[in-house]
Amino acid sequence: MSDRTVRLAPGTPQDVDDQVLFELTEDFEASSPEDVMKGGETVGDLDNPFDLAITSPRALDVSKLYEHANQPVPANIQAALGPKRAILLVHNITPFARSGTRPPRLWGLGYTARPSDVRATTVSLLPEDGTGDKLALGANVAIGLSVSGSLAIPDEQLSLLAQLPGVSVEAAKLSATADARFAVALDWRLTVTHVQSGPLDSGGARWNLYQSDDGLLTEHHVLLHTLLLPEDDHEITVHVDTWMRTSSRWFAWRKGHHWDYPPKEFIVELG
Repeated sequence: MSDRTVRLAPGTPQDVDDQVLFELTEDFEASSPEDVMKGGETVGDLDNPFDLAITSPRALDVSKLYEHANQPVPANIQAALGPKRAILLVHNITPFARSGTRPPRLWGLGYTARPSDVRATTVSLLPEDGTGDKLALGANVAIGLSVSGSLAIPDEQLSLLAQLPGVSVEAAKLSATADARFAVALDWRLTVTHVQSGPLDSGGARWNLYQSDDGLLTEHHVLLHTLLLPEDDHEITVHVDTWMRTSSRWFAWRKGHHWDYPPKEFIVELG
């Protein structure tokens, strides 16, 4: 792990009523009866099945990315931004199954990022509700990034040019493009089967991620988040909260299990 990454152990398990998780579990068990034990209990160790590794969010100034791509900021967009600038925040989270355990094959993962003491506005998030309708699980795609901070999966594949020099982000390669709207693109991968997401407070973001694919259980997940900040801000404090959920069944009785992880606070320098 890098020195920007921390590994978190789960807290005390709690009961939870998560209808999204229950519905996905029912669908999974109907299609994979071999993963359900005799008597109806879902296979898997339910006592603290995962640790989580999270990384301090990486911040990139979108206008500087456009400079690296040799693309000027259009005057009308610069005027619309006024005394603000668009910042891309890249979040990384990885579940780790504990040694000697057999973790459940269905789970929910929560990630919340809240900047504090800042006048900010959330612009875009990925993944977002409906991303799984546009992309297949595990698909790699070039995400378009506009100078105003909008993130989008283009209807047509972007024509990529050279990778941006001197710019690197964990698991998210940045390239210049020949597209008029998105001069910068990020190489990104969809790693979950179902997403709930949305803006939160002043410039924050929240994701509820659900997974039911055996091969991607302990996948490294990259979450993208853009926001508008005053141009004279040089760093922000980001508070990160995380949780994990799974479920078990005994005959007709369904029970949800929830673990909170210790909250973390990161000082993020704005690129």
